[in-house]
Amino acid sequence: MQVRVQVTQQRIIDAAVGLFDEVGFGSVDLSDILDRAHVSKGAFYYHFPTKASVASAIIDTAEAEFTDTVVGILASSPALENLIRSTFAMASLHERDPLNRVADQLRQALTQVSGAGAATYQQRRKVIFGVLADAVTRGIADGDLIDDIDADQVAHTLWAFTLGNRVLADAIGEDIFVGITDAWQLLLRGIATPEAAGYFELFVARMSQQYICGRPAADS
Repeated sequence: MQVRVQVTQQRIIDAAVGLFDEVGFGSVDLSDILDRAHVSKGAFYYHFPTKASVASAIIDTAEAEFTDTVVGILASSPALENLIRSTFAMASLHERDPLNRVADQLRQALTQVSGAGAATYQQRRKVIFGVLADAVTRGIADGDLIDDIDADQVAHTLWAFTLGNRVLADAIGEDIFVGITDAWQLLLRGIATPEAAGYFELFVARMSQQYICGRPAADS
């Protein structure tokens, strides 16, 4: 019985993700989700009281995946390489994973109508901001980052440019990986040691090429 309940709930979430990704949250009716998921209204209400609650479940599910991915990358060394990797991984989740892309879009939509959107950003910030700052501190200890930078300021900058890059990619179609590359090439000139700067500029270029070339053919 429990397995069947979980399967039905996941089917509803998957259907909602697909519809929200195709036409947007505001253009989807409850009947659309029921038809796509092949469930009755009663089955839907057993799992979710409203369409908005499905959106919340999507955000929660994506958040767990996002956090596991980023924290897993930043937990190891070398710190600066993995800081760079983590920002490309964040961008990749947004572009290539419908669940995370839709969750990001839902956060933006919720921010326009209530405090729920801001709350989800604050929850993510509490987790991700700390691991970013810790990785910056380790990058200083490794000798790759200059020792008079403020780890929290750098973490905030990384947080801001990855978030802003996703918004621009959605709003005006800017290339999400080019945006990450440009931001890093500029940022490294201010935070990397002279001895390390050249290597990491090349590392960013290699990461950019790897992600751009790794796109499905239809996106190329």
